[in-house]
Amino acid sequence: MPGNVVFKPIEAHLTHDTELITKMDPYCAFIVGSQKFNSDVCKKGGKHPQWTDAVTVPVTSESTVTVNIMDKDTLTKDDLIGTFTLICKKSKPRSVSANGTLSSTRKSQLVKS
Repeated sequence: MPGNVVFKPIEAHLTHDTELITKMDPYCAFIVGSQKFNSDVCKKGGKHPQWTDAVTVPVTSESTVTVNIMDKDTLTKDDLIGTFTLICKKSKPRSVSANGTLSSTRKSQLVKS
């Protein structure tokens, strides 16, 4: 059953730095099939970026979403900082508020080895 998943990246604790002198400008790229959806760029976020936006990604009942953490560059190709893959499967929400928002106490963290 097709639908949308809303991703709200909050923060990252990155171990890899792609810049030698300046701070990185990280963003999240959500890739489903051939479609790509980007979060806002955290200007000068460095290795501890924080985001406040939400990215809506269309998925099927069992979609694979690849998430690339990228460093936005002006003159050159954006640099890959880290990547991970999520498998979205249909499930029943545990807690839904009156306005239809799914509540969760889980927190995810990306650690690049």
